Amino acid sequence: MTARETGALPRPHTLTEMQRYGLRCVHCDTELKPGTAVELGTQYDDDPILGRVAWYPRACQDCTTGRGAT
Repeated sequence: MTARETGALPRPHTLTEMQRYGLRCVHCDTELKPGTAVELGTQYDDDPILGRVAWYPRACQDCTTGRGAT
């Protein structure tokens, strides 16, 4: 079962910068257009060098409804 299927978010260190900034889907890496992205809420991660870091995951509608690529 994938993180998308369980509703869990991928770990931020496994994502691209564009995914962490909410410009691409955190699950399938699709480019997100204004008005089509699903906000997943501001998340925080503890980085050993930078300390607490905020990231802004968003997903495409297909991934949030279970129809996205696996």
